[in-house]
Amino acid sequence: MISNVSKEHKDSKASLAKQLTEYSAKIARARELLLIGDIDGTDYLQIKQDCKHNISTIGAKLADADKKCCTQEQSAPIIDKVITTFTMLNVIYCK
Repeated sequence: MISNVSKEHKDSKASLAKQLTEYSAKIARARELLLIGDIDGTDYLQIKQDCKHNISTIGAKLADADKKCCTQEQSAPIIDKVITTFTMLNVIYCK
């Protein structure tokens, strides 16, 4: 159970990080187009504003994903099982 949650969490974070990289690259490309004159300043500012908005939204999603990764309610049964197993380690080892 925890491995599925962990894998999904890692996949989700990787996807969000990829989106952040794409938006940052889009801003860089727009800056290059502005410098060579293919777009004007207004277009560049609009692209930059849109990308910055998306970046901040994704950043909030990343922060939220970290908070939701594994709640105390989800981890309590796992911790109980680990403690029980650990206290019986000598019996398990002898078997």
